[in-house]
Amino acid sequence: MVKRGRPISHVAAEFHIARYPGHMVHVDVKKSGKIPDGGGWRAHGRGSERALAGKRARKQKVAYTYLCSMIDGFSRLAYTEVLLDEKAATTSAFFHRPRGFFAAHGITSITRLVTDNGSNFRAASFAQSTRAFISSHQRTRPYTPRHYGMVERY
Repeated sequence: MVKRGRPISHVAAEFHIARYPGHMVHVDVKKSGKIPDGGGWRAHGRGSERALAGKRARKQKVAYTYLCSMIDGFSRLAYTEVLLDEKAATTSAFFHRPRGFFAAHGITSITRLVTDNGSNFRAASFAQSTRAFISSHQRTRPYTPRHYGMVERY
């Protein structure tokens, strides 16, 4: 079947829609920089004495905060936690904490876990620790956040 000169397969996009609570659960880690004590350059201006002092003291490493989020695709119930790093062991430990939160809200099982292709989600230790609790682990295509937009926009 052709619509305006193109096959229908190119016109209609394929969407995966969660059918019930726990059907599709999205997990992602967001890396954000910490704001220095007293505020950064946006609070004081780029040419201010505080901003220039921060430039002079470049020997300090930039610190990051890792926000790990789990969102149910059907009910949009979200759980977010601050983590120290984004290693596989930390992410695996995080996976088990929101399950209790979700169970308290009636989501007792997870059918499909949707993640990106981060090294923490591709690790064998993450797969091994989650295998008993999910039916399938789906990873999105690299550099394609539109397939994973629910947790990326959160």
